[in-house]
Amino acid sequence: MITDLLELFRMESGRFELNTQVVFPAELIRSCVAELESQFSEKNQAVEQFISDPNVVFTADPKRLRQVMINLLSNASKYSPNDTGINIKCTVDADMVNFEVIDQGPGIAAEDVDRVFNLFDRGSNTMAQSQPGTGIGLYVARRIIESHGGSIAIRPLPDGGSVAKFSIPVVLP
Repeated sequence: MITDLLELFRMESGRFELNTQVVFPAELIRSCVAELESQFSEKNQAVEQFISDPNVVFTADPKRLRQVMINLLSNASKYSPNDTGINIKCTVDADMVNFEVIDQGPGIAAEDVDRVFNLFDRGSNTMAQSQPGTGIGLYVARRIIESHGGSIAIRPLPDGGSVAKFSIPVVLP
């Protein structure tokens, strides 16, 4: 929470900067999954990774992308039941790198799809309200992705669960 508040302060005060470097998507995903391993283990959640091109590299701020990925993975775990799976996908098209985090939770209500990216808004779902959180994480994630020239969205799946997807332009090293 303190990290989110400090990040929010930097963003709102104009002190937010990107430190772009070469990013390896496979390494980014691996390190984020490793950091949250105890959270996944506690809930007996299996995490599967799919990277369409393991050799792809691009430039972005790896610390900031890691912050976004950790937020999305943590949310996926928090809102999914025990003994379920979380999938992470990374694909590359002509000019975008796309990351998806797919969970098996209750899904997101249609009226909350855009709202959850607002500052301090955690959505109307009863489960979301019962979980600890500040309503800052997704706001910060959106600002980070938009500062890279990308987009972020969450959508419900037809049979339950959600897909959180962010895309950023491919900037080659």
